[in-house]
Amino acid sequence: MLRTRSFLWLAIIFLLLVCTACQHQNTDNSAQSSIAATSGNDSAQHIQRTLDTNLSINAEVSAPSNVEKLNTLLVNPLKMNTQQVQALKTQLISNSNITQNNHGFIQTVDGKELFNGTNNLNFHTKKFTYIKPVFCFLPNELYYNADKFKRNQDLSFMPYQKAVEEVKIALTSLGISLDDKVETYSLDYQTMQAQEKIKKANGELTDPRDGSITLKDRWSEEDNCYFMIFRSSLDYVPVYPKSHGHVENNTLVSSDYIYACYSKDGLEYLSINFPYQKTSIDQKDMKIISVEEALAAVKRKYSNVILTDPTTITDIELYYVPTLISQSRDEFRMVPAWCFELGEGITYGDGTHQTVPNTVIIDANTGGEIL
Repeated sequence: MLRTRSFLWLAIIFLLLVCTACQHQNTDNSAQSSIAATSGNDSAQHIQRTLDTNLSINAEVSAPSNVEKLNTLLVNPLKMNTQQVQALKTQLISNSNITQNNHGFIQTVDGKELFNGTNNLNFHTKKFTYIKPVFCFLPNELYYNADKFKRNQDLSFMPYQKAVEEVKIALTSLGISLDDKVETYSLDYQTMQAQEKIKKANGELTDPRDGSITLKDRWSEEDNCYFMIFRSSLDYVPVYPKSHGHVENNTLVSSDYIYACYSKDGLEYLSINFPYQKTSIDQKDMKIISVEEALAAVKRKYSNVILTDPTTITDIELYYVPTLISQSRDEFRMVPAWCFELGEGITYGDGTHQTVPNTVIIDANTGGEIL
């Protein structure tokens, strides 16, 4: 009898242990399911499908993880103070003899030029005057060729990530808040030599004004450098890096962009245009529409247009977009917005075809288009 009862208690204990283990397993599975259900975010999403006649999408979606609400902000154009700019000037031209220094423009004997305006700063060395013609990085540039250069490839003088960090130090010293995403092109001398030869043969290095040619002719490892495209950010959301609006009705809002070129000798080029600084929160915790809701707005926009050629959405990203408050442009409202990059097909009367880049900006609070 005692032995039977002992077996019975052992059986009960075993069953309890099994049930408890099952319960823990179910709880863990539920937790994993919950994480999986809520961890989906637009930053890892790729959308490819047809939206309408001659309108399709084949695009990566970039956005902060699990974003549901964002503030709208009030911002001012960033005023880089005299002390900050002077420190950068010292870094850039301290070893050069100055030949001209007036109205914010400095020129040196060794070919450096630095201009500090109200909302911009531009610097380049003599070396960059040869690099610039052989590396055209904006997709809508007439002689675009950035796709001929490799990205994120280490060069002999320094790893590209180290070079990026060096430039970041200079930019943050000016009070600029930077987004983590940086486009880095590795400009190796062999590719620059080859591109210069091609561009010379095509007449792309000839100045139409006076017929002069900017030509280095002989490139070496000493010319290796990195070209970087930075984006500023506010509250960890990147600021839209392009101008928008129209000159005709005085609604144009300047782009916020930062370009830099870095070699073994340091900065060869730096261009900072219209950075912003946050002054206050305008509206707190505004609900963000989903990317699908924003896509519906784009589809509605194009439903009023007869598309005779294919138009494809190629990129989608959530940005802070500066919008006008008044014509004074002393203060702007930063609005979260879904920004769609498109390639619009056009067939001309002579039968030639061209794909033209375009952008549609959808207010992520209201779903309306920002023009």
